[in-house]
Amino acid sequence: MQNIIVDKTPVNVELLDYELRAALETGLMVGISTGKGKVTLHMDDNATQANIDAATAIVVSHDHAVTTSRQDAQAAQDSRIAFARIIYVGNLLDVPQANLTAALERINWLQDEVERLSGLVDSQ
Repeated sequence: MQNIIVDKTPVNVELLDYELRAALETGLMVGISTGKGKVTLHMDDNATQANIDAATAIVVSHDHAVTTSRQDAQAAQDSRIAFARIIYVGNLLDVPQANLTAALERINWLQDEVERLSGLVDSQ
């Protein structure tokens, strides 16, 4: 295995890994690791200098602010959950006794939502 070190920070590891694997022949990228402002490309011994140069160029031009579709979906789900907490949970503990029924309905909704979201996580 060849380890090629490139100065680069910050990095969206999920996206960079995808970009490298998409651009190079199957099996040439073993993986990447990051730390201390550097990206280490772990490449198969069969990687040529041209492959190494291409991979290095991808790292140098990598934009950490771009996200993958999975990351976009996760951010959207996180936003929906945060919004639901504001709308439905709100000040649940400050509910007057007369509104106890409404509070229980909110709790039931929240339980249903947690079960639904658990199913989404399990299926991914």
